[in-house]
Amino acid sequence: IICHCSTGGFVADKLHRAYTDPNAAWAKVLADPRFETLKINFAHLGSDDDKWTAKILELALNPKHRVYADFSSNADSLDYYQKLNTQLSACNNNAIYDKIIYGSDFMINLLKVNSLNEYMLFFIKTMAFYDSQKHQFANKNPEEFLFGK
Repeated sequence: IICHCSTGGFVADKLHRAYTDPNAAWAKVLADPRFETLKINFAHLGSDDDKWTAKILELALNPKHRVYADFSSNADSLDYYQKLNTQLSACNNNAIYDKIIYGSDFMINLLKVNSLNEYMLFFIKTMAFYDSQKHQFANKNPEEFLFGK
């Protein structure tokens, strides 16, 4: 499952926060043994809510869960990558890097940048992550999420 996990976006239901909040219903689903094989990607990494981001990272680090997170639509500047690096480093667990996915959220990201090329160049040019980590975020981790165990 890819779950929109942002407090904003295009609201189709006034209860949308209840459906996307990783602290509420999703935490209960992940704790339920009936869903132990569920694999979920919290898209946007809770984007504009630091508590949501912290919860997603906590869930991703729990070995009982198969939780991933992408930072789609967030990475609209080079500054974002430094913030992301700080958030991931604060986990004090290198396993978190196995759970992070680069995403474009095309065409939504075009609301914040001039072009898809500009958006992608932020990722390419950032010095906040090593090339090997960028490869992991953009290739290895998405492949594992989609096709791995």
